[in-house]
Amino acid sequence: MKKLLIFFIVFTFTINIKSQEIGLSPTKVWTDNSEIQSPFGFSIYYFQPIWKLGLKVEFLTATNERNYYGYLSSGFVANPEDIIIDDVISKSRIQSLEFSLSIPKIIYVEKNYFTLSLGMAGDNFSGERLGLNSGKRVALVKESKFGYFYGISISREKIFQLPIKIELLFKHKGLIGGMYVTDAIQPFKGELDIKELQLNISYVFN
Repeated sequence: MKKLLIFFIVFTFTINIKSQEIGLSPTKVWTDNSEIQSPFGFSIYYFQPIWKLGLKVEFLTATNERNYYGYLSSGFVANPEDIIIDDVISKSRIQSLEFSLSIPKIIYVEKNYFTLSLGMAGDNFSGERLGLNSGKRVALVKESKFGYFYGISISREKIFQLPIKIELLFKHKGLIGGMYVTDAIQPFKGELDIKELQLNISYVFN
């Protein structure tokens, strides 16, 4: 297994080196989860052409903050005596590691081209809540999820005649739920539907 991993790394970094990309992207995320809601964050990524396809590895982190007046508990349903009512600040975070294969430049129009991609993702959700009056701090139950996504993007290269590429990317991701702790409040449980809009800015190695 170790030899296979080493081979994959060497193979990836030695194919078509002149077209490799490293990029950074501000990212807006929309979810159907009431806790994480629609966070904003950024991603960093590496893109490697492989023959007529492209391999992309990406790490995303995004955070959301919401305020509400209501129940603040220790997270365990079995301890109702720990539940208080307070003004609450709830902060949640999503971190995602994604791998995708793309078909670049399937449509080319006026120096802009469209790309389609398919990938898989592993996402981690975490957060905490703070009672403003009580000062009580509660860590939310962490959860990991896995799923698949597709992406559609439009790009332009050689911005101002520099080795810079700008890309507007839309992704739609479906995540399946993991195992649940039955006696704990889990705001991230269940399947999640996620949409992302990214403005990718990358350096293309010549």
